[in-house]
Amino acid sequence: MRSSLLRCPRCGQVDAVQKVSAIIASNHAYELYTKSGSLPLANEEIPFTTRGSPYQTPLSERLAFPEHHYGCSTLLLIAFAGILAPGTSIVAWFTYSAAARDPSPANQMAMLMNITLALVCIAIAMICSLLRSRQKQLDKPRRERALAIWNALYYCHRDDTVFVADNPLQLATSRTMHTLIGY
Repeated sequence: MRSSLLRCPRCGQVDAVQKVSAIIASNHAYELYTKSGSLPLANEEIPFTTRGSPYQTPLSERLAFPEHHYGCSTLLLIAFAGILAPGTSIVAWFTYSAAARDPSPANQMAMLMNITLALVCIAIAMICSLLRSRQKQLDKPRRERALAIWNALYYCHRDDTVFVADNPLQLATSRTMHTLIGY
């Protein structure tokens, strides 16, 4: 008689297999209950706190869906939109006030240069914002495919194996799980 439970492709057992998304949702260490008592099968010690979150186990941190951070475009957006554009706008306002009080060619040239610099910073900030949103939009189909695969992954606590339920030949350890989802 065939069991409806999923078997680990590495150890062949069913008692330590759990869906990856369920591990993330419950965020508890897995314990194998034997005749002599319970035995923790995770690779971490109690208490379950990590650098990323005080409530996330190291296992659930490794098995979590990897989120992409758009570092360079975000950094440029913060630099230009949050720091340089407002700073140059304030300096341009002061040089405009100085040029209005004393309309000498030097003050008018300083005002023109500061206004131009402020407009360039604002334009670069807008371009960075558009590039970042375009990058996210292009990444969306790939992310959705990877999320669909991630939702079909199972984890065996006994031998630290992540595998796809439909194709048990696709397996990896929890540390190299990203190779299965391709994201």
